[in-house]
Amino acid sequence: MKKILIICLATIFTHCIPIPPITKDKVKKVVDPFAHKKFVTYDFNYEPTLKSVMLYPLGNITTQSLESPVIYLGQTAPLILEFDDLRAEKSSFSAKIVHCNQDWKISSLNEIEFINDLNLFEFDAPKASYNTRQKYFHYTFRVPPVKASGNYLLKVFRKGQERDLIMIKRFMVYEKKWEITPAVVTAGKDKPEQVIVCKVHYGGEELKNSKGVKVLIRQNQRWDNAVLINKSSGHEQANKNLLYKTILNAKTFRGGNEFRRFDMSSFRFIGQRIYSAETLETGNLVTLEVDRPRVSNTYTAKQDFNGGYIVQDERGGDAKFATDYAKVKFTLKCDELDDNVYVMGKFNNWKASPANEMIYNLETHQYEATLLLKQGIYDYMYGHKPEKGGVLFFQQIEGSHFKARNQYEVFVYYRPLNTRTDQLVGYTTFGSGD
Repeated sequence: MKKILIICLATIFTHCIPIPPITKDKVKKVVDPFAHKKFVTYDFNYEPTLKSVMLYPLGNITTQSLESPVIYLGQTAPLILEFDDLRAEKSSFSAKIVHCNQDWKISSLNEIEFINDLNLFEFDAPKASYNTRQKYFHYTFRVPPVKASGNYLLKVFRKGQERDLIMIKRFMVYEKKWEITPAVVTAGKDKPEQVIVCKVHYGGEELKNSKGVKVLIRQNQRWDNAVLINKSSGHEQANKNLLYKTILNAKTFRGGNEFRRFDMSSFRFIGQRIYSAETLETGNLVTLEVDRPRVSNTYTAKQDFNGGYIVQDERGGDAKFATDYAKVKFTLKCDELDDNVYVMGKFNNWKASPANEMIYNLETHQYEATLLLKQGIYDYMYGHKPEKGGVLFFQQIEGSHFKARNQYEVFVYYRPLNTRTDQLVGYTTFGSGD
């Protein structure tokens, strides 16, 4: 009997398979393929193959791309988004519209409160480039109308996957309720700052919440140095006027300088500020004339696009599909600065990033950068900022003058009592040299 029991126990133990403990290393992790595409509320391209991104109100075909993405409520001419994708295959894109408050935080409005249609829009099929060395697909999208004023985001993503973000673009829709009378005044003798003063007339209605009025001012369509004024400097109650003013050293704008410009509408003929244009097996290469700092230069007025650019081809083809790309080499001859140096303009959303950072060549004593740009006419400047971050400046390279001509925009927001969002009740644009 004992032998039988021993044999049975031995059989049981020899057939028991031990279960190894579960460790963290053996737990299969689910990888989120879109974790790097965090939703943001500012202009942003998520993929480096997207180029020549423009959002503008439909208008003059030659200059419409220079305009700010701002329309009034009920305007029949829509906003147009267009861009190129340098990838070899087509994509299907969708878009949604997001309503925001003045501070670009998403508002509490339901979609039905700011848009009539189902908030999901499909892009038309793209068109392929032709007669270009750099192949690309060109996408165009007509932004649907909205029914509430304020700040908006256009969120573009791959069809069927909203988290696979492609780009975010800001636009604004205003109501013609309040009148704005702006002006530029000097900050003092020989000072380069341009002080903006505004008279805001709210005559058509009773102002029950003066603390709910905010004024935002932009220079040359830049967000990085926009000035927000939360409190008026005066209130003419009898005339129903609020007064606003940018404050020196705290909230103000430097005059800066007129923009540098180059014209590479043609690869056959040498355009403005072009040193050479070559067609190589790898593509087009354009070298600009060597630039130098303008800090000590006397101010000279000249026409520019206030940092903007126009895509065009001297052959007269359709600029959307027939214009080619080129690697454009920038050179700035100067001593090395403590700050990082960048090529800046509307073409890169005024963002200082590794893509447009210049490298200092110790042998030639100059900064160099090469950017891939589409044929056209471009305004640009050289900006600088500390390596560890901080404010972007231009004056150490470009100089700064009160007489410099800049384009300003004034946005007036108002949140009445017992309402849930900021209304954009007034907008105007003006030039400092007007």
